Amino acid sequence: MTDTNNPENRPRIVVSVDDDKRFGDYANFVTGSFTPQDFTLDFGQFMTGSAPDEVKVDVVTRVKMSPQLAPRLVQTLQALIEGYNQAHGEEEA
Repeated sequence: MTDTNNPENRPRIVVSVDDDKRFGDYANFVTGSFTPQDFTLDFGQFMTGSAPDEVKVDVVTRVKMSPQLAPRLVQTLQALIEGYNQAHGEEEA
């Protein structure tokens, strides 16, 4: 039996990106929700020119993930933020 907890025994992950997704989607807004089965993140863009007492956000991408994946997302974002802050200085939230 292979010990998958040992990093040397884990398979190499190869990430591929289709050409139509290569440039991604720009977002300056994110919100989320959850159910017992999944987490949902909506990434969007603020739109100017709406009524003065409201801001319109157009969702450009919706990502659904299992509750088991959500902590890995948090770890990945923390590592990226730490790397960014080391390279460019801390960003204020």
